[in-house]
Amino acid sequence: IKECKNNSLLETLLQKHAIEESDTDIFLSVLNRLNKAQLTLRTLLNTPNKALQEALFDKVYDEAELARIVKKAKDSALVEQARQRLERIQTDKLKPIQLEKEVKLTLSKLLALAEESDFQKFQDVWQALQSEFQAQQAQFNLLATEQAQSLLGKYQEIEHKLKNKSGRLRGDWDVQQELARTSAALKSASQRCENVLSQVESALSSHAADITLGELESFNEQISQAEQDLNDMLSL
Repeated sequence: IKECKNNSLLETLLQKHAIEESDTDIFLSVLNRLNKAQLTLRTLLNTPNKALQEALFDKVYDEAELARIVKKAKDSALVEQARQRLERIQTDKLKPIQLEKEVKLTLSKLLALAEESDFQKFQDVWQALQSEFQAQQAQFNLLATEQAQSLLGKYQEIEHKLKNKSGRLRGDWDVQQELARTSAALKSASQRCENVLSQVESALSSHAADITLGELESFNEQISQAEQDLNDMLSL
């Protein structure tokens, strides 16, 4: 059988069961030489030889053949194996479609971010979306090269716009922060002035005749310092 060059004879031997299926290696050798999908599938569906069945099933990845195994195989374990492999193949076919949808959604979110005016929110959302895109980009091997390059090009284009937007927002944010700091400092200095004046008024109303020179000097120093603080703030 190993030396036979007549494929028709080999096929006849298989059909007449002249070659034992229990001899896994010989049987596989003949099937591989004949290379007939229908014959191989028929053997897979009907053989009681588990080793032969496993060897043949390892090579089946065609959806139509897997569907036929699910429908016609009598071995429940083989049916389940075929069903699971068929589901995986179908799931893998959907992965590029799903990935493209997710990437386009991320790009839409990035594009919409250009309308955000709050600098801190802009930065937080931008960083999150960048991480989201990078995780998606790690799966770009699922996509066609041209498709992957197109999505990456759109991302880079949007990133350029957002970098410019970030710079403008950062400038405005710095001004707002400085105004807030100045306002807080002015409020603090003003409060110190009011506290000093309150102390002076209280002393004048309660013991004006007994105010010491030391108290007067202290009041003058505090008023001068508060006045200086205010002047320093106003000169910023």
